[in-house]
Amino acid sequence: MSKRTIVYIDGFNLHYGLLRQCAPFKWLDLQKFSKRLVSPDNNIVAVKYFTSRVNYDPRNPSAKVHQEIYLRALQKLGSVEIVEGYYQRQDAKMPFRFEPCKSCRPYADVVRIEEKRSDVNLATAMMADFHEDKADSFVIISGDADLIAPIEYIRRTGGRNVFA
Repeated sequence: MSKRTIVYIDGFNLHYGLLRQCAPFKWLDLQKFSKRLVSPDNNIVAVKYFTSRVNYDPRNPSAKVHQEIYLRALQKLGSVEIVEGYYQRQDAKMPFRFEPCKSCRPYADVVRIEEKRSDVNLATAMMADFHEDKADSFVIISGDADLIAPIEYIRRTGGRNVFA
């Protein structure tokens, strides 16, 4: 009997862990990728991709355009659900690793850009799918430790397979 399987992909972690490093994977077909990750007795009922839309980045001016093209391609395939968070810009003061000079201030003014809600969206979707009995197996592609608690909850209370 085939197992209903849902794949949850943390787009930020996937991008910085694989896609950014390996040019051939930049236009990765997430549905095909997911099928290769699981055994043939798993029936993938959904692939959910959690991401935030890139704002303009002066270090990489084409990032926003490339992401837009990729997300449109995923939508056109129709096999991947895209769930969006957002980026938050925050001005901050960060200490220098080494004091630049005796008369210099000990910090630099920086702009921090943080992804918001993608992890929460992923955890919420996974918990909802678990409680609505939408899958027998859950595959999580992320390196985010914030997802450990919901993963352990599903394993402990539901007796379901969770691969992270």
